[in-house]
Amino acid sequence: MIRMATLNLYHWAAPGIWWYARRDANSEGDDQSVHDASSWNGKQAWLRSLLGDMDADLVGFQEVVSVDSLRELCAEEGYPHFATVDAPIIEGGDVYVRPVQALASRTPFEAEAFVAPDGFAEEAGLKPDWRIRRPAVKATLALPGVGETLVYVCHLKSKGAEPRNLRFEERTPLQRQVRDTVAAISRGHVKATMQRTAEASALYHEALARVAEDPDRPIVVMGDLNDDPGSPALEALAATSSPKSIGGVDLADIDPASRAAIADHVERCRLFDAWRLCPRDPLREARQDTHIGSRGASVLDYILVSNALNPHNPDAVASVVRHQVYSAHFRGLGGDASNSDHAAVVVEIAPRQTA
Repeated sequence: MIRMATLNLYHWAAPGIWWYARRDANSEGDDQSVHDASSWNGKQAWLRSLLGDMDADLVGFQEVVSVDSLRELCAEEGYPHFATVDAPIIEGGDVYVRPVQALASRTPFEAEAFVAPDGFAEEAGLKPDWRIRRPAVKATLALPGVGETLVYVCHLKSKGAEPRNLRFEERTPLQRQVRDTVAAISRGHVKATMQRTAEASALYHEALARVAEDPDRPIVVMGDLNDDPGSPALEALAATSSPKSIGGVDLADIDPASRAAIADHVERCRLFDAWRLCPRDPLREARQDTHIGSRGASVLDYILVSNALNPHNPDAVASVVRHQVYSAHFRGLGGDASNSDHAAVVVEIAPRQTA
């Protein structure tokens, strides 16, 4: 069995590094915006315990700022292979404004930064200088019993839409200030949704190109996707919509054998939400939330796989057999939400011959 995990670490920043601004509370209303020695030691102890509980073979992380400390901790916990593909942005020497993603593994791998494919921005109707805000980690691993596997660790654009740079003259009436602020928030939601959905689509285009090269090579996309299971971003990434026509010809006008062949090819082109692939009782087993915040709990963290890991594919090289959410700290068991406002998601994969 191979176990893969993803976890947003929630400000993995050593004491002395502030989160987004030097102030008593950050923009999300947290009690602090910098770790002290006690909270930092507690956070590290929590992560060590969680890594032991998950027993994953590889772990993708988001919101990493203090890269060296995470690398050292992972090595001590049995993950000697570690990589990031970008550097966190820290302003003024002590305020971080952009974290990075990381991958830790028991298996050696090669890693590079994933950026949008050539021509993607133009084809998607985006500005020529459009880019993915937080470059994903793209890694190639040779997994036991599975073979060469591509893994992408990503953190898509957040839903945050607070207009941080909006300023008013002193004589501006309060009513006008409020009206302009809520209008700016509305526009911010549009921009964030467009950016996040475009990033998801860019990842899908990359995955589709790799499937075309070798449909039997498994692909895994994991991370904090910052959106709900039924959102446009997830639809763009998983390609859940089926075509109604091919080459301008309505599928209803195509013979049944050809329609079946088209449906088979569509399945090969998809990425599958691992949770939906696992056996479960839909009447009893609701999907577990992976994020808890001021607006309530939601599902934001996912592991998606290509058809090469689809248990419904008779030619799959391996199969997703289990999906787990580690959220004990949400319930005050073994920690609290200050360790992370995200849960860890773990997927177990069985090579076909042992499934």
